[in-house]
This record gives sequence, C-alpha cells and structure tokens, in this order.
Amino acid sequence: MQIGIVGLPYSGKTTIFSTLLKHKTQEPGGKVSAERGVVKVPDERLDKLTAMFNPKRKVNATIEYIKVPGLEGESAGTRGLPGQFLANLKTVDALLVVVRNFQNEYYPHPLDRIDPKADIEYINSEFL
Repeated sequence: MQIGIVGLPYSGKTTIFSTLLKHKTQEPGGKVSAERGVVKVPDERLDKLTAMFNPKRKVNATIEYIKVPGLEGESAGTRGLPGQFLANLKTVDALLVVVRNFQNEYYPHPLDRIDPKADIEYINSEFL
C-alpha cells in the first residue's frame, strides 16, 4: 500500500512522516523532491501462523509513505504541485492531507493566516 502525504509548507508533514517511520524529525521546509519511507505492518495473526508452520521466511505487509514538498501558497505567485510531484501521487492508494491548526512565529503560515477550513478547500482545489 502507498500513502501520499500532502499539505501546505510548514503544516507538519515532516513531523508526521518522521513519526510514522520512527526517524528523528528533520528541519521542515526546503525539500524539492519527494521523500519515501517503508514501514512493516505488525500482524499478530502472521506471527502465530509463522510459529505454527515455521515457514522458510515471513513477509509482513508494508506501507510506503511518500511525502511531497508543500503545496505553494498563492503568495508564492504559483499554485499547486509541479507535474513531477503529481506523478508521485498518481499511483498512491490513499492521501494523508496534513492541515495546520497552530501558530508558530519561526515557521509562519504560507498564506499568512491560520484557517484549517480554508486550507482544506485550497488543497482540495489543487487536485481538481
């Protein structure tokens, strides 16, 4: 399964990506390419079957997370994701949309306001 992580810059995508992959959180922003990470899905049923039948190998299901750089805000003069980033999202099974609902003076909101509902509408409009 592949899950694409999208959202505006400084919304928390890197924090969520790092938490899911159990990595140290990176400094947000500045990425120009998609980041990928794979997590094995724990499954007690598979563990029990492996213990019962002792197969040569055990293969857990996996989830691949694909974090694309933040959608550019209207203030940047452009809108949306370039084609190369949309290509990364074309094959995903699900989207995890990260919406910011916090104030931080070090990482200002790219649209100069905290309004989760408006952010959701903006992000949705980028995929139409």
